[in-house]
Amino acid sequence: MSIKRRSTGGTKSTTHKPVTSSARQRVEILPTRKMVPGDEYVGWLCKSSACGLLIAIADVAAADAVAGKTPILDEPDHLAAVTCPHCQNEDLYRWNARVRRAYAPKSQ
Repeated sequence: MSIKRRSTGGTKSTTHKPVTSSARQRVEILPTRKMVPGDEYVGWLCKSSACGLLIAIADVAAADAVAGKTPILDEPDHLAAVTCPHCQNEDLYRWNARVRRAYAPKSQ
């Protein structure tokens, strides 16, 4: 006798774009001591609510690829595990969500 499987939910599927896990090595992040306040860098904002500072990519070629504040759409999207150089919080960031932003450290 075969086993019949019932659907427990609706047949709706999500319409989100599929994301693959990072096939690349870990992203090299620019250390905070090398970042100059006011200069623009390519990267993400830290997802930690206590930090929220810029996480800059150390690879200059990747930084030059981003023009303005629009995400890069010509590369396949994937998630990159990135550790914030300010608060050491590690989180996943969408590769195509990188933008160019001016670095402004928190005033203490």
